[in-house]
Amino acid sequence: MSEEKKPDIFKWIKDTAGGAANTIKNTADGAAKTIKDIKLPDVKLPEIPLPDFSDIKLPEIHLPDIQELKFPDVRLPFLNNPEHQKDEEPVLSEEEESAIRQKFEDVDRQVISQKNISNEAAARIAYYLMAIDQDISGDEQNKYEQICSELVVDFASRRDAIESMCKEHIERAFGSEDYIDNILDGVTLAVIQQVPEITNGIPAKLLLWNLIAIAYSDGGYNAEEQRLIKSFARNAGIDLADLLEMENSYLTLKDLYGELEWIKTTDRQYLTIEPVINQIQHRIDVIQQGVEDLIGF
Repeated sequence: MSEEKKPDIFKWIKDTAGGAANTIKNTADGAAKTIKDIKLPDVKLPEIPLPDFSDIKLPEIHLPDIQELKFPDVRLPFLNNPEHQKDEEPVLSEEEESAIRQKFEDVDRQVISQKNISNEAAARIAYYLMAIDQDISGDEQNKYEQICSELVVDFASRRDAIESMCKEHIERAFGSEDYIDNILDGVTLAVIQQVPEITNGIPAKLLLWNLIAIAYSDGGYNAEEQRLIKSFARNAGIDLADLLEMENSYLTLKDLYGELEWIKTTDRQYLTIEPVINQIQHRIDVIQQGVEDLIGF
């Protein structure tokens, strides 16, 4: 991906920060006004007499004489006793070692081949993400179109064919007890049914980051969406630790951008809030740099 076409992968968080900040401010102002108008009545606690424990006598407890207790002698086995030695590890033949080595090399090649995801596969996976909870919201639809238009080459001309393929797969799964599993199968097929060596396309981790953005676009990140994103990461050879780091980074950035916008709407002088703004911006810069390094920008 060339430098001039490098997308702003954090714009989706920034776009929602203003609305979140206004919501926080309105809620805080309303709560403050409500608290001022509340008058608490005088409350007198009743006097509760304490019981008299002076006449209570505890019974005498006689402990047994433990001086006469004797413990049996315990003898540990010698470490060099053949009966207590572990069996030696079996020695593998050259053919067995070669077969195991070849197996891991095949897995490595499969993972390497999925570092980039084809444009069509990326759009299909994003559409399955919207549909997995059987409720495509307007916010999800808008975010899906924005992201695919930016990341997928010629998305406008290929959109109808891609969505028709997805809808056909979804219709076969709809009403089935295994609906979720069928959608996850669609994600797996989108990843593996592509040319093994993709010269262009979308980096798998970049697509993963944007899938998280689509999932959070309607304000939530439900269990079905989490299963799909985790399934995609596993099929694309992405470490689940990297997935967790992306999820935590997205949430943290979302909160920091909202806090930053809210602080800018306060009536306090800029000199008083400048240190706080600089501190928040520094945290944002550090987290965003970490995400870019993780994705490989």
